[in-house]
This record gives sequence, structure tokens and C-alpha cells, in this order.
Amino acid sequence: MSHLNLAHAVSGAAGGIVSTLVTYPLITLSSRSQVQPSKRRDDSNNSNPLDKQFGLLDTFRQTIASKGFSSLYAGVHSALFGVTVTNFIYFGVLQQVKSTYLSSADGPNGTMRTLSAYESMVASAVAGAAAVVVSNPIWVVNTRCMCQSEREEVVEGDVKEPKSLPQSKSAWEIVLDIIQHDGIGALWHGLLPALVLVINPIIQFVVFEQARGWAEALHVACEAEFISSTCSSNAAATSLGPSVIFTLSAVAKLVATTITYPSLVLKSRGQFGTDRKRAIVAQHPQQSVLAKFFRIPVIGELVEIVVDEGVVGLYKGFTAKILQSMLTAGILFAAKEELLDASLQIVKLLSRYATMLQLPTSPI
Repeated sequence: MSHLNLAHAVSGAAGGIVSTLVTYPLITLSSRSQVQPSKRRDDSNNSNPLDKQFGLLDTFRQTIASKGFSSLYAGVHSALFGVTVTNFIYFGVLQQVKSTYLSSADGPNGTMRTLSAYESMVASAVAGAAAVVVSNPIWVVNTRCMCQSEREEVVEGDVKEPKSLPQSKSAWEIVLDIIQHDGIGALWHGLLPALVLVINPIIQFVVFEQARGWAEALHVACEAEFISSTCSSNAAATSLGPSVIFTLSAVAKLVATTITYPSLVLKSRGQFGTDRKRAIVAQHPQQSVLAKFFRIPVIGELVEIVVDEGVVGLYKGFTAKILQSMLTAGILFAAKEELLDASLQIVKLLSRYATMLQLPTSPI
């Protein structure tokens, strides 16, 4: 991996840390909304199900009342570790694949060519798949860290009234608990929908690059035509500013998340655990159609959601998630662009330092 590609990986990881710290409470609220078992649609006592099951403020009030403000940052340490690993792998592999494509041929008149839409999608898909497979165990643990209170309240498919809960387990204790009760394979629960969610960064990347191209074309047009004093003064820079990058990446994330959100809900349900699914299977004959459905990964969660909550249940926690996703994407890409030069200097400095110590100098 070249110094520049490694710098992209480092700046992407650093940008992810910044964006996660800022938006983590929204991540927590969204995850808890996604995995919280809700009453059936035909429950007559549930007079306003949308307000009770999907309200961001309602989830916020319940969380603060039962666990305190600090619970909004439950699992933040594993999340930061997961974000660092995920973004480092994603941006590192992405730049490596892009570099491979770009070095294969020159553009018109010997200039450096740009990636085609197909090549952009392939690069994003490969990077996303690599990041998902490596980091999935981290996110399984993180999801359970955030949702321990909801997990304790699940009893045979119903939700108990909030009660006094034992002290939250550490991330390491949760890892041991998962391995002891469900086996090491449980650390990859939710992997299939997570791999499906690789389409999210693909959509985001394509929309972002297309919108960025339009913005840069408009930028150049304003500079060339001198249509207004605002355009001419702002067009002096050769690249788009952080505010424009923030806006474009947020819009791209809005499009991608809206399309892929049901898969995110299924992934969270799979990573959260199978307590309720086991209870439902136990209540039905071994050969029943329902029991067979619930034994199939992903399909079991999908059937459960649609039967209990309707199709709208696939968008539980959407408000919190879309706010968090847009803010995270905007901050991540803006911070990454701002930190890229500094990351490149750090990588080069470490490389020179390694040379002085007579360590292997070949890039990772």
C-alpha cells in the first residue's frame, strides 16, 4: 500500500472517530428503536403505535428515565474501535482498488483518467465487503452493549415494564457471554444483511461522486463566466470547500440509507440476539411453517417484523438513523478531506523514522 493510500485509510479512520463522537447518541437511539420488541399491531391498548414504537423523542425519554444520560454513550468504546477498524479497512482498500484501476491505463492525451461508474461501484463493493467481514464481531458486541436494557426486558416476545437492571456488562464480558451461550459463530450474526448493506456505500459513493462532478462543473462555470460577485469570489479555489463536501455527502447518505434501511433493521435484530425467536419457535411444533421460517437466518427476523408490526416495522428508528447517518457522513467526509494532508505527512514521517531505525520500510 502506497503512502497516499495509507494516508487515506488513516484520515478516514480519524474522520470516523470525530463523526462517531458527535453523533453517537443518535446511533444508540436508532439501535434501541430497531431491536426493541413492540406490541402486535392488533393490540387494542396500543392506541398510537407509531408514536410509541417509532418516536425518537419517546425513545430518548425512556432511555434517560431508565438508564440515565450516560447510557446514550453505552458501548462507545467498542464503537470507536469498530469505526476505526471499519473506516481504515474501507478507505484503505477503496484507494488501493482505485489505484489499481487508474494505473492500468491513461486517460485521453496521456492524462490520468478517472474511474468509470462500474469501476467506482466495484471498488466500493470490494472495500465494503472487506470492512464488513473483519468488523462484524465488533458491531455485534457494540449492538448488545447499547441494547442491554432492552435485551433483559424481552420475555417470550413481550416487553416487561422497566425495572431495576444489573450493572451493564463490559464489552469483553459480552464477548465471552456470546461465545459461551451461542458459540463463536454468533459473532458473525447479521453478516448476511450487513453484506447486503454494502450497497449503501456503493449508492452513497456513486451519488456523491456524481453530485461532486456537477458541483465542480458549476464551480468552474461560475469562475469562467463571472456571472456574479459571489460566484467569482468563491470560485477562486480549485477544490470544493468543507461545507460543500459536507452537504453533498449528507445528501448522498440520505438517498443510500432510505433505500437500504430495512436491511439495517434486520442486521441489528440478528446482531441483538435470538431470545424472542427461540421463544416463538418453542411455542410451535417442530414441523410448523412458522417454526421453519424462524430457523432461517434473516427470513426469521423479516417474518417476525412483518407479522408483528407490518411493513412499517422495517423502518423502526428511521428518524434517528437518518439524522445520524447524514451528520456522520457529512462530518466524516469533511474531516477526512481536511485531515488527508496531515495524515500523509504523518505517514511519511513514520516511514522516515522506520528507515532510521532500520525497520522494514515497505508500506503495509
